[in-house]
Amino acid sequence: MSTKIKRALFLLLAFAVLCAGCSRKEETAKEENPKIREQMALAEKYLGEQKFDEAIEALLEAVELDPEDVDVYLKLSEIYADQEMDMEAMENPMFCLTNKAKMNGASLLLQEDIRKQIGECLGSDYFVIPSSVHEVLILPDNGIFQVPELNAMVQEVNETQVERQEQLSDKVQFCDKKTAVMENAERREARLEKEKAAEKAEVKGGIHGKLEKAKAEIKAKEGDKVPKNKSKELATAL
Repeated sequence: MSTKIKRALFLLLAFAVLCAGCSRKEETAKEENPKIREQMALAEKYLGEQKFDEAIEALLEAVELDPEDVDVYLKLSEIYADQEMDMEAMENPMFCLTNKAKMNGASLLLQEDIRKQIGECLGSDYFVIPSSVHEVLILPDNGIFQVPELNAMVQEVNETQVERQEQLSDKVQFCDKKTAVMENAERREARLEKEKAAEKAEVKGGIHGKLEKAKAEIKAKEGDKVPKNKSKELATAL
């Protein structure tokens, strides 16, 4: 997974958590940090100069100053959406699954029919990224995402963005489109590797067994052959 895609996914996940939190409780008034506005102004300056990487870095510094500033995330999402350099990330969308109240919405994933509908809509298997107990993110499995990287991203967001009592899990889940069976993505990969190794060993053992059997049959046939001189003696005796 490229650095840009990982960064985009991290920001989307963090933004989903932040938006869910804002919808569940009223924001308390707080004093605005002037340094954040300075970083926003700097980002706008870089955008005007077509220096997109610099603009993103300026906004990321603003995120560090206040991880709950929605305006910063919105500006970042605009940049990722508008710039051709991140079309790869846009071609790999992430969806948020929750309920209307955005309260304990992650439990929707326990319903098999919903998991099936998601697979049918996406047309592929998919990863389930545990955002919080209130929502999960759905990421189509297109072959470019590595489970360890996704797990690391979830762990980082949990540590920096999600309150302890609202954390769902540090582990990404995998859901099969056809069966709608959901399992721990890391354990699934380990299971598939084990099955692959066993299958390989079985194939190897099968070939070896067939060769040994063929050798034994050839040896048996050779043992059944009677030498010419011995066959004459046998004919005389009979």
